[in-house]
Amino acid sequence: MAVTLEDVLLFCSRFNLVTRALTKRNRNKPPLELADEYDVQELAYAALKPLVADLTLEDPTPKVAGNSGRVDLVSHRLGLAIEAKATLKASREGGDIVEECFQRIKLYSSVRNIRVLAFFIHDPDEKIDDVDNVQRHLEGTQPSSDGGTFQVYVVGPRFEKTFRTYDPASSEPIDVKIGDVKYLPDVGGVLVSVNARGTGRTPVIPKLSLRVGNTKYELGTPPTAYQTGTPHAVYQPTDTDLIQRGDVTLYFGPSGAGGQEVALRSTGLLEVDVPGLARPIHVPFEISVPRREKVADQDALNELSSWFRMLDDIERTASITFAVVDQRLQLPDGTAKRLLAQAVAEDYEVARQGEDTIMFKFRPYRPPPSSRRWGGF
Repeated sequence: MAVTLEDVLLFCSRFNLVTRALTKRNRNKPPLELADEYDVQELAYAALKPLVADLTLEDPTPKVAGNSGRVDLVSHRLGLAIEAKATLKASREGGDIVEECFQRIKLYSSVRNIRVLAFFIHDPDEKIDDVDNVQRHLEGTQPSSDGGTFQVYVVGPRFEKTFRTYDPASSEPIDVKIGDVKYLPDVGGVLVSVNARGTGRTPVIPKLSLRVGNTKYELGTPPTAYQTGTPHAVYQPTDTDLIQRGDVTLYFGPSGAGGQEVALRSTGLLEVDVPGLARPIHVPFEISVPRREKVADQDALNELSSWFRMLDDIERTASITFAVVDQRLQLPDGTAKRLLAQAVAEDYEVARQGEDTIMFKFRPYRPPPSSRRWGGF
């Protein structure tokens, strides 16, 4: 299963679900408590390692100005480095953690092949004041030592789905909350509920776009059947803000005025362009995409082949579970078991196959038979 960068960020943003399961156990089992950020780091590593094969724990960094350190978690396939922070110890203050994050950005600039640095902050007791400003000041584009750039994100249960912006006319604060994200399989669109609250008369919801993978989708007009309930909103081509008080529904996808079908699997990033800020805020979200009842064999072969090519070499030769592939690609049950070997047969052959899993090995190159005829030799 090819886990994406968005999948990992979503895990970090919902880490509280993991800790809740550990502390509220059945059969009178004692709770498993996390004592410090090393526990957070190691728990995240244990949960993600089976899904991200090249994930490394505490990878050394090159020296910067005579200083060196270790990357808490790094995946070079995803281009991702994670710095885990936690306010679990009584002596750990929110301000200390934020200052440490600022200092670590320069150190991470020396790590090669990193596109994203995620500060994964676990703050269950809410010791960090004003999480919106923390996110706003830490996130952005940073230069790397090899001449490129990398993005800095702040993720964690307290940094999801809510942000504060300001009315550009009155400078009054506006709190914006991203609500439910719903996929519409019949039209290939996505509905996002948004709520804005401010002290002014006309709160401004900043322009939002939907990004899944490398594709960005702009706001459109929902089909008539989905225009009931809360007001829907459409930006004009020249708009940068949406004037709307209270609840509003945003739609991304095909409509009468055009629009692109959203190619969605299970996770994505809602990209929020905040007025007055040069960098966007990113909100990870998860969507349950219904399984398709019927897919033509050739279409399934194409999807399986494309999915397999996205895996790295280690994942291609590791054990693959048929049911997981079907779920990941929303294919009918049994499709991967029936067609996966055929889909990858050009470069890979079956090494071992069980009832529920399969493993491949690279197919040795065999040159085609020569069409020339040689005589007398």
